[in-house]
Amino acid sequence: MIENFPLLAQRKIFRSEFRKNEIHARIAQLVEHTTDTGGVLGSNPSARTLKKLHAFSLFFKEGIKGFKIHGSLLPSSKYLGESILRQVKMIDGVFIVELGAGTGAFTRMIISRMPENARLIVFEINPIMVGHLRQHIIDQRVTIIDDDAVKMREYLKRFGRRQPDYIISGIPIGNYSKSARDTLLTTIHDSMGEHSLFLQFQYLLASLVPIKKVFDARIVSYEYRNIPPAFIYGCRKKVKK
Repeated sequence: MIENFPLLAQRKIFRSEFRKNEIHARIAQLVEHTTDTGGVLGSNPSARTLKKLHAFSLFFKEGIKGFKIHGSLLPSSKYLGESILRQVKMIDGVFIVELGAGTGAFTRMIISRMPENARLIVFEINPIMVGHLRQHIIDQRVTIIDDDAVKMREYLKRFGRRQPDYIISGIPIGNYSKSARDTLLTTIHDSMGEHSLFLQFQYLLASLVPIKKVFDARIVSYEYRNIPPAFIYGCRKKVKK
């Protein structure tokens, strides 16, 4: 099982197999799935295509400037978004919190599936990406917060919101210091109810160890079509014995 691979071996595999061609492969993937001409930008690309290419460029630029915060140079693919959202039941009144929205790749997918009476609160700490989100996502069901996710409980109380049904996170907790990581995970844990589900995607399995110290966690999916491939953890509050 891949969970039993030594950490050093995991890192070598991922770096050698995926990082070398990550940028070229993701650009090709993006163009293939966002153009109207079968993967080739014509002389008159659609407005939707231009918006997606702009979001891609913005994420790449901000990723270079702050890789430790963003954890990637490339926005996540629709395949990863679909894998995550298969774990989400879009029932009436569903309440979702997204942590680390970036340029909104998952945000738009969530919105497209939410019922009319659902609510989505989005956290993003990068001011450039927040500006992009606010410009391109206009929906009365969505609140975009330009602040650190560790303040989530404070904002939930301020808005008078109940415990979220789902918390979806792409925050690269593996890049955090132990104290910052533990603070974030504790905040997420304390914001959840008995039936809440925390979904976290990461590129390496190392981050599953600290997560399991706080949550009852397991790997619910592995999306190999994302660049780089990603593990998805499903986490619930531990049952008190």
